[in-house]
Amino acid sequence: MDDALFSLDSLPNFAEYYRKQGSDRGERTWKYDLPDGKQIMLFRRLKGEPFGAHFHKGEDPSKNPEIFLLLEGKIQFSFVSKEGKKAGPIVLDATSGKPQLLRIQPWAFHFVEALTDVLFIEYRLTPFDPEHPDTFPAKDFSC
Repeated sequence: MDDALFSLDSLPNFAEYYRKQGSDRGERTWKYDLPDGKQIMLFRRLKGEPFGAHFHKGEDPSKNPEIFLLLEGKIQFSFVSKEGKKAGPIVLDATSGKPQLLRIQPWAFHFVEALTDVLFIEYRLTPFDPEHPDTFPAKDFSC
């Protein structure tokens, strides 16, 4: 019989991955690998911090659609479709304690700004692969 009633683990962060991109965001980005091969990514972003400015093609099942769950704070999204249609800005607000869920479809270019310090998760069907992240910059987006 196992005598352990619980286990406590620290989650690995993405410091090295983001450092290669010239960012300290990896110190505020963690992952949890589930036994079934799925993964939960946890992100903390600071007030005024812009991020995103990319799109996904949907090659990674975790980005078709991307599932974004805001747990704390307030965040603003702006979108542009492949055809050039703009949407937003839209604001997700979890400051009242109610999480907000957003699904981002493939080929939706999105720019994000933290309006307050925020905490959000991304539920992944597949583990994040830094060699094939299915994340493309603005220069690769044409409309």
